[in-house]
Order: sequence, then C-alpha cells, then structure tokens
Amino acid sequence: MDIQQTPEEAFQAAIQILGLENTPQEFQEEYVAEFGDMVIQSIIYRVLPDMDEAQQNALESLLEESDNEEGIAKIFAYLEQHVPNFNTVVIEETKRITDAIKEAEQQEGII
Repeated sequence: MDIQQTPEEAFQAAIQILGLENTPQEFQEEYVAEFGDMVIQSIIYRVLPDMDEAQQNALESLLEESDNEEGIAKIFAYLEQHVPNFNTVVIEETKRITDAIKEAEQQEGII
C-alpha cells in the first residue's frame, strides 16, 4: 500500500484488499468510505499518545476541518511530518482493520 496514491488508486486498492471487486459500485463506495474512516480513527488513536500537547491541538484543529478529501490529505501531511515511521503506522493499521473485518465476516459467514 502506497499512501501517496491518488484517491482513485487508493479506492481501487481498497476494493481489492477488501475483496469487493464483484459488488455494486454504490456498495463499494459506501464500504470503502466506512473502511477509510475506521483506518483514519485507528491511526489517530495510535499516534495521539505520542504527541505533545501542541501537536495534539494542531491535529484537533485539522480534524475539525476534515470533512472532505482535501482535509484528510492535510491531516495525513501533518501526521507524516510529525510522526516517526508514519508510513509504517498507516500500513499496520490498515492491515489490522482489514484483518478484523475479514475475521468478523468469516464469523458471520459472509465470506
């Protein structure tokens, strides 16, 4: 996973990771949006304890303005600048969320 992907590349990568290739476009869009929200929250919860108060306040301000792709890009840029090994955190949290979703789907008999 490359966090420098275009939004379309990231969307297509998520479709593939989540195994949604054969589902309707509308379902894909909703599912990927929810998946993205979960990953972003997971990343923030993971890095927040390691940030000082000023960094946390700056991140909070960015979060309040993040209602679109541009806002999310600003959050990622900020975190990339202030979190050591940020790319590794993104990959690990994406994998953790993906694995949790797949495990839940297996338990529910969805896949």
